Amino acid sequence: MKWIEARHLKSWADRIDARTRLSEILAQLVRASAASITAFRFPTGDSAQLPGYDGILSAIPADSFREFLPVGDSVWEFGTAADYFVKANGDYKKRTESPGESVNPVETTFVFVTPRVWDRADPSIADWISQKKAEQHWQDVRVVDGVSLENWLELCPAVAASVAREIVGSLPVTGALSADEYWKEYSTQFEPRLKEQVLIAGREEQAKSMLQALSGGGQVHRWQSDSLAEVLAFMIACVRTADTETRKFLETRTLILESKDAARKLVESPHLVFAVRGEAAELAGRLAESHAVILPLGRESLRNSDAIRLNRPTTYEMSAALKLMGFTDEESNRVARECDRSVTILARRIPSAAARQPAWHSDAALIPALLAGAWDCASEADCLAVARLAGEPNYPSFEAKLRPYLLTEDAPLEREGTVWRSVQILDPIENAGPTEFTASAQMRVVSCPDATHP
Repeated sequence: MKWIEARHLKSWADRIDARTRLSEILAQLVRASAASITAFRFPTGDSAQLPGYDGILSAIPADSFREFLPVGDSVWEFGTAADYFVKANGDYKKRTESPGESVNPVETTFVFVTPRVWDRADPSIADWISQKKAEQHWQDVRVVDGVSLENWLELCPAVAASVAREIVGSLPVTGALSADEYWKEYSTQFEPRLKEQVLIAGREEQAKSMLQALSGGGQVHRWQSDSLAEVLAFMIACVRTADTETRKFLETRTLILESKDAARKLVESPHLVFAVRGEAAELAGRLAESHAVILPLGRESLRNSDAIRLNRPTTYEMSAALKLMGFTDEESNRVARECDRSVTILARRIPSAAARQPAWHSDAALIPALLAGAWDCASEADCLAVARLAGEPNYPSFEAKLRPYLLTEDAPLEREGTVWRSVQILDPIENAGPTEFTASAQMRVVSCPDATHP
């Protein structure tokens, strides 16, 4: 899947920020391409302007990336200037004459990188490399120009997705998002913006398991929570709160796939981690032949005994995390209780704009069940009480109306054995129906004194 073309890179090279951003791109590509790294120094941001080599690396590339990444020691110089030929010659001459005490040129590869396309014929890129190799100062000499960068980015789609949208300005093909893109979309649904710690709260051990799954081999890992979106956000929060090297390693390899087309195009791409949802979930098994795959499940998925169910934190744990978003002690405790410690419900309690409503939004048929709170369908008294509350002639007709709700994402009800319960009271009642129906149902509660689980 090609999201970045050489022409995009050529235009981008004229921007003021290209010089510092180029170092960031190369650092991400190296992490995404290396099988192992023993030395890594690619200064980014303002540090990219510091004296010394633009990059120093000692690595073993994965087999698919030997064309781009040298084996062993290498030094790197970058240039975004329009006259890439002058820049390449100047950097080569300077480093050859003064390689530095810590660099042994005869055991090191010299790499020059430019986002420009080396399109001059005299010398051509191959001729320039041959001329420099003939001088036998360096173990090897390489050039990565705009065409090479295009091909390298195509093999590293998780990096390319971020570069395409944030740096180059073009939009990648629909159906795939980088981890960073997904996090920005998800976290900004909350006001204030969601902190990763809210998703990790009370789930620290599960976060370790998630990182192990992402770092493992080809396998489908099923994770379940109140919604698919929460599972994906938890996965990314785990990556973003990991140690620096683990975070950077996984961010350059992780993609969220939403379409079959994207899944088919990326299935052969090496060294990636996928999370799948929507129609892409149908290809989870195919993707897992070569990649770690996270398959998120919502509450509606009842028969996945092998799925890891995300814990809900305690009120104290969630409250402590909410304080990192700027809430006071009193506010954080109140919000944690109102959302029943569910991040999925929290998105509706503190939305940044219009909250995404659940599928059962404004469904008045739910009100009696929500007001009942919990009941045991093996108890004759409970069945009689909830049937009266719902105004149904008998309990079976009432339960028949409830069963479909168990199969919806972000389900308002759950059943364990013979016990039914509302997942959370305040949020479902506010979302489930008109106030006049709520009032009439509340009146019927008074006529149900025999219920053992009112």
